[in-house]
Amino acid sequence: MSEPTPKDNNESRPAYEMGTLGALEEMMRKQQSHADSESENMPENPVESQIQQWQTESGKELKVEMSEFGYPIIDLSQTPPEDAMDFLRFIASQQEVVYPGMHDNEFRRQAGMPDVAPWETLDPSLSHQPEGRKAVYATKSLEGGIAHAAIEHKTSDINDGETYSLKMNSIGSRIVEVSPQLHERIQEGGEVFTEGLLYVLPAEPFHDTKDSNHEVKTQKKVRPVLVVKIGGSLGRSVITPESTEVRGGK
Repeated sequence: MSEPTPKDNNESRPAYEMGTLGALEEMMRKQQSHADSESENMPENPVESQIQQWQTESGKELKVEMSEFGYPIIDLSQTPPEDAMDFLRFIASQQEVVYPGMHDNEFRRQAGMPDVAPWETLDPSLSHQPEGRKAVYATKSLEGGIAHAAIEHKTSDINDGETYSLKMNSIGSRIVEVSPQLHERIQEGGEVFTEGLLYVLPAEPFHDTKDSNHEVKTQKKVRPVLVVKIGGSLGRSVITPESTEVRGGK
């Protein structure tokens, strides 16, 4: 007596089960195909490709990570200053950008401002300026942004309430006005620099402030193009006795 021929698995399934499974499998195939298509057509973050281009052309490698908000964070704190400046100038040549620079200090803490970090956006409401003047402030000057990120605020360097500020109208290499105490320490080669963050922002939402040839501001929240970790060595290469002058000419 011959054994009965086993039925095909599909034949053993109820008709309604076959129809449901078939529909699910077809739907999953379509979803995967659509996801693959979207992935292929999704434009690459232009700054990411610019970073890759600079690394390829220069033969230098940068320390790059992606923030939780989807933009690159680049650590230049240990990069030779000439390479760091070459990279930052290359990024600026690819799109119009502006630069807020920040570091943690007691003035920020006393004003109740948050610790400096790679934020999702820079928010005008967090400005230390009084109501009516709150905005995201930045500078068109790369060197000015680095100065803000890297010159350390210290109470021992205060003169008339400030350690230093960018000149409202920078002419030539003179970009920073400093207190007499800080100017003396810079001339003596003292340690006046710290680690900070340089935010690279799109220039589009900003407009010029009054009485300045480089300062800009906006009342809008602004998402960074990228954020750069700055070390003291880069600050030291930009802020020299030749690039500073004493506040009030004292």
